Amino acid sequence: MQEATAKQTYIIMSVRKIRRVVNAIRGKRVPEAYNMLRLMPYEAARVVLKKLIEAASNARVKYGIEDPNQLFVSEVFADEGPSYRRFKPRAQGRIYKREKPTAHLTLKVRVQDKSTVQQSPKSEDTPKKPDKPKAPKKKAAPKAKAAAS
Repeated sequence: MQEATAKQTYIIMSVRKIRRVVNAIRGKRVPEAYNMLRLMPYEAARVVLKKLIEAASNARVKYGIEDPNQLFVSEVFADEGPSYRRFKPRAQGRIYKREKPTAHLTLKVRVQDKSTVQQSPKSEDTPKKPDKPKAPKKKAAPKAKAAAS
């Protein structure tokens, strides 16, 4: 099994923000995931995009896979890390505690096998549906002649 991994730890970002992006690319092919991440408006997408590029590069170096179309995102998850604790001075000598959450990201890409990922059927391979037979048009009823008075 040819699998390449990329990890990043202590990302100063909430895990919820990263998971929103990660769930969108799980199981996708690398070029498709790359295009999705490029167009997402979230800052977490930039972090995940860097790790996707790194994992694909690791697969190229480790296994000699030149074509990224052979790779798909087999496993990707974000875990919680420790929170940084910061203190902000407030009025009358008080302080407020602020916590900055961190996250750990792991992304794995694998060479695509026929059995592991279902390929979406191409439009050329799928048979076309036969056209439904059209119902015959009803003829309009003849108009009644006006009675002569």
